[in-house]
Amino acid sequence: MNESSPFITPAAELADRSKRLAPLARAQGIDAVLVFQHTDLFYFSGTIQKGVFVLPVDRPGDGTLFVIRDIQRARAESRLSNIQELDGMRSLPGIISDLGIDGGGVIGLELDVLPARQYLSLERCSRRHSLWTHPPSSGGSGRSNPPSRWR
Repeated sequence: MNESSPFITPAAELADRSKRLAPLARAQGIDAVLVFQHTDLFYFSGTIQKGVFVLPVDRPGDGTLFVIRDIQRARAESRLSNIQELDGMRSLPGIISDLGIDGGGVIGLELDVLPARQYLSLERCSRRHSLWTHPPSSGGSGRSNPPSRWR
């Protein structure tokens, strides 16, 4: 498949989507966004391979897709320049730190579709980051009270 294929989302469109999300997240005090759900993964990466798209909001051009299973297929389907393998979700805290998200950072999640089990697993992974727990429309601060921590 080539860039003009109707089944491939162009790199410029993927970049534009991340650049539109970044200021919205930044305005809510979010430092990085994690995208897991297949529809959202496709929207931001152009593929639905199992994994997570990580977007540091201060560098929206540096979004990275971390793939658990078929990285070759993800690279064939996506026009993202940053696609890496992921050993499992337990390695996410280290990956986030490697991307330069500081230890006190707030992580944005898709709470409208994220399964509770996956949220609880993320919460147990690390003490370094606060999880975004209220959607912006809720009128909340964006953090639980007291802040929820990855454990």
